[in-house]
Amino acid sequence: PGDPKENVGIIEEIRKILKKDIPVFGICLGHQLLALATGADTSKLKYGHRGGNQPVKHLSSGRVYISSQNHGYAVKNDTLPEGAVLSFVNTNDNTCEGITYTNIPAFSVQFHPEACSGPLDTSFLFDDFVKLINNKDYFKNFRIEHERVDAIKFFASTIIRTKAEKAVNR
Repeated sequence: PGDPKENVGIIEEIRKILKKDIPVFGICLGHQLLALATGADTSKLKYGHRGGNQPVKHLSSGRVYISSQNHGYAVKNDTLPEGAVLSFVNTNDNTCEGITYTNIPAFSVQFHPEACSGPLDTSFLFDDFVKLINNKDYFKNFRIEHERVDAIKFFASTIIRTKAEKAVNR
């Protein structure tokens, strides 16, 4: 609850952990605090993300997962520092849902992968954390392979294309 920027002491402790090259996996408030510790900014959402039905897109794979969330602030996409790659977005409002850091052994997600909105859909994130613990360079070459998609425009264009194809085939 409240503005994550008010956690000044914790943000400073996270900076100390990062300087020691200790692998970090931030979840929910931890995602926001890690982002703030690395130089990103946060802002209050007009409407918070609440409940077990928030769609998030994994930009590396293009897959969309239904996630569990409960927050009123988000990391601002355009403030990510060098070495921070936007890895998940909320498909409802395109806000930051995940960051992978290529210059430090860290990554984070805004949602709750441990809450299992889908049956263990995002449990691979914990596998990634174990891999990061065993190899601090695990994310050094992390790249986004898929673009963000505006779902409404995508489905509207699909409907128009399908109707046009049906008209041609008649």
